Amino acid sequence: MEDNKFHIPARRKEKNPAKDRCNVRITPEAYNILVDMYNESTVSMAQIASTAIIYASKNAVYDKEEV
Repeated sequence: MEDNKFHIPARRKEKNPAKDRCNVRITPEAYNILVDMYNESTVSMAQIASTAIIYASKNAVYDKEEV
């Protein structure tokens, strides 16, 4: 990843608008990083995760396979 972007495989999924809350399971490694970030911050874990996801979406490169 020489371009400093967040590369993820592309996939198609229909959007289902979130109601009030959504649950997402993350890996233990990601959770521990989130806890470290929370311990250094003054905002909630949900806000940290949301901000990180929004940042990642703006820096993502979708590696689409030729069909």
